Amino acid sequence: MEFGFANYYIIGEFIACWGSLLIIVTTLLSYAMYDRRQRMFLIAATGTFFASFFNILSVRCIAHYTLQNAHIFTFITTLYFLFLLICPFVMSSYACDMAFQNSKRKKIFFCIGGFIQSLYMLIVLINIKTGWIFYYDPVAGYTRGPLKNITYILTAIYGLAIVLIVFIQRKFLARRIIWVFVLYPFISFCFVIIQFFYPRILLTGVASFTSVLFAYLTIQSYSMEINFATGLMNESRLKKDLLCRDGAVFFM
Repeated sequence: MEFGFANYYIIGEFIACWGSLLIIVTTLLSYAMYDRRQRMFLIAATGTFFASFFNILSVRCIAHYTLQNAHIFTFITTLYFLFLLICPFVMSSYACDMAFQNSKRKKIFFCIGGFIQSLYMLIVLINIKTGWIFYYDPVAGYTRGPLKNITYILTAIYGLAIVLIVFIQRKFLARRIIWVFVLYPFISFCFVIIQFFYPRILLTGVASFTSVLFAYLTIQSYSMEINFATGLMNESRLKKDLLCRDGAVFFM
């Protein structure tokens, strides 16, 4: 056994958990003011942290399954699935908010994405009774249900939505931002594929962490220009924000 439980290798989840926690703390300490994008980013990073954290606990539950603790183990694994797709959903909304100029289009996307995410979370909650995604068999322990691949499908949908949004609205985005939104869904998709074919190598948290890390290094860090004497954003940053709001390209 190499840094895992019952041949489940969780080093990637530990890295994702620790890395996302550092990003959360740094972000909280770096901003004097928060707009909608900062809040979205924090939600995505927090979702990644809890998804990785509960995935680690869930794997431990799988490795040490006992019939007496089946209800507790089901609860922990349910929490993992509830947090799992928060980051992909929020990051797709993050890309939409950045790319679309029309508030009506943003609302339409948020409504569609919110409906899909709410439906998924409802399926996860009722899974406790239905076992559609997973259940704990008295003999076999953790068992995947008929909807076990729903997380892979929705992750692919969110990633495709990001790429399409960026492609359609590319004239409103700087080139480096376009490359970020195109590359990280592809890289995340590669991690998800590895997870799909090798279920014991846990990389779902790494896939989400990749998107958070890319956004942090290329987008969020740009806006962390804080005057530590006043705790407010620097004058140069404020001027750039005003230019963006007046119709100039994002992230000049």
